[in-house]
Amino acid sequence: MTRLWHVCGSIESLQYFLALEEQERFDLVNFEALGQHWRRFLFGRKFDSYDDAERELLEFDTMPVPVFRIVDPAFRLDYWRKGRIYLASSRLRQAFDLTDTVIRYRDIDLDQSPSAVRAQKYQAFQVVPFADPIDWSRTAGHWLDVARPDGSISKRWFIVPPNPVGPPNRICWRQDFTPPAQLFRAAGTQFMLATDALADRVMRAGITDLMFQDLTSDLAQTELVLRQL
Repeated sequence: MTRLWHVCGSIESLQYFLALEEQERFDLVNFEALGQHWRRFLFGRKFDSYDDAERELLEFDTMPVPVFRIVDPAFRLDYWRKGRIYLASSRLRQAFDLTDTVIRYRDIDLDQSPSAVRAQKYQAFQVVPFADPIDWSRTAGHWLDVARPDGSISKRWFIVPPNPVGPPNRICWRQDFTPPAQLFRAAGTQFMLATDALADRVMRAGITDLMFQDLTSDLAQTELVLRQL
């Protein structure tokens, strides 16, 4: 199959980000309003008939403008995430070099942050294409009951998490799969996947706040495997 990489934040950037939160040097000011918005889309009956791509794009397009307060003037992360919001600097957006059929951007409010932070021109983003690269007939998973705010129950399918003390719960990938774009979401998972060409372009641009994790090789079933230049 085509080589794919799971896109996620680097360990170092995550540690720095968590330290800022612990020191109260970072705040999502309107988190409560955003949380209400997210719960409406995650658990509301109204969206049961929507597929993941439709629901998440509508959630992104209609969410309140996120208001961030970042105290540290040295904040320079090219990629970060808060709640269900993914964010990219102008440098990362240039490295992505993707059209709005693949990725959508929205402005955020950084008025309460130093000018050096605002100069990074951060925007929230949403990956548009969803595709199904997983062979579900051979991949371990289970249905879980998810409670809605009104007390009713919905069913959701989840991949069985890794088993570090026994045989790995392998994710089986479709050998005939062709990516719909250089960046896309794997349906039924939280995986944001990139082609090797996109991963190479981002890494060569000097972006270090993203890791590209191998999920498909035999070795990746038992240990962490990251793409190297």
